[in-house]
Amino acid sequence: MVKHEERLIDPDAGAIVVAMTAAAAGANKRCRARTLSDAPPKWRKLARDIAAKPEGHQMFRGGRGGVPASQVLVAWWTDPVGRKHVVFRGRRVEHYEARRLLHAEELEDRLPLWHAYPEYVYRVRVGKAERVVCACGCGAAGAPEVLGWMGATCGPCSDRAEEAGADALRANAPGVLYGERHPLGAVACSPCGTFVAAVEGEHNVTLWNTTTRERHAFDFPGAQPWDVAITHDNRYLLVCGRGYAGTVTDGLWAAIDLSANPPARVKPARDTYPPAIRVLALPDGRAVLHRLNPPEMVTFADTVLVPSGEPQRTVPLPIGALGGAALSPCGTKFATAGYRTAVFDLNTGGSAGHAVLSA
Repeated sequence: MVKHEERLIDPDAGAIVVAMTAAAAGANKRCRARTLSDAPPKWRKLARDIAAKPEGHQMFRGGRGGVPASQVLVAWWTDPVGRKHVVFRGRRVEHYEARRLLHAEELEDRLPLWHAYPEYVYRVRVGKAERVVCACGCGAAGAPEVLGWMGATCGPCSDRAEEAGADALRANAPGVLYGERHPLGAVACSPCGTFVAAVEGEHNVTLWNTTTRERHAFDFPGAQPWDVAITHDNRYLLVCGRGYAGTVTDGLWAAIDLSANPPARVKPARDTYPPAIRVLALPDGRAVLHRLNPPEMVTFADTVLVPSGEPQRTVPLPIGALGGAALSPCGTKFATAGYRTAVFDLNTGGSAGHAVLSA
């Protein structure tokens, strides 16, 4: 999780030492193990390295291995007019999946420009060839040298900001929706394109409004969201998963009203729901829950009412059908993968065919 981020243009040695002290303190905040000590002599040496090289990066971490651990990554890069951009990013690497952020070989695989401005810089592979592409909020995209890349914008946008002020780029936002930097699970987009939702971390679901850039976080303490969906009328965000007790019969179901300001969870119709690994929205306003019965590894496709989650029809699925799931565009066919790909008619409950994937 990123806890501290600061960008400086042409800082002197004193400013770099101060920024490193702040970044280390931010990364260590409310932590006890594998913290990063403040070390002004190291920070002064870093300042000399930054002054001597046009671009580069260095990583400082707490502890001698393992997670969680505090980390400060410093990256610097020189733009076309000679300004040196220095970025200080302090984070707490808490998850097993994020351990690569502590590995030097993984960091060396990225350009200093990417470390400084990751929300704008992409690596594109065409065949065996790889190139770096920058994307400006104005819509321009291409190689940094072609765009005259200035760090957060292309050259023309930087000139416009210099002439008319930063407000001239108010609508020039990067195509990034910021969260808490936890690993993301399932992701869903609304048909209107206004909302994006994702399972973020272990107990949270995050909703972004792509128009206003607003972010809303919904916490399910003790429960584990597994999937999200947004209904076809853009009205509800649906969440399913494992429930608070963690028993076979205890699951998570939530419907969040996106028309409310701010979006708010609808009071559940029941106290308990069965565990479900996926939820898919039907065109008619209902939803399908891919429901799990762990002891027998049996799954079911439940057609449920929205927002209550009350089941209307249940279709048994083959043993081991724990892979991906999909709906037909008309909403009448449900497909799931396991030892085989099976297709079922949600209206009749009958099989609509299957294909064996493995013995």
